Amino acid sequence: MDIRPLTDDYAVSPQIAPSDLVAIKAAGFTTVIDNRPDGEIPGDLAAAEM
Repeated sequence: MDIRPLTDDYAVSPQIAPSDLVAIKAAGFTTVIDNRPDGEIPGDLAAAEM
């Protein structure tokens, strides 16, 4: 997982998987924003599955 801080309170990363959420929470993040629209890449997870 490649988390890139932009500010003290905001970071970005490439597409994450549900299995990454435990590590993201352990790193202190409390919110995940999914900017990829459902169906953009066929076969990828829908936002509701995250």
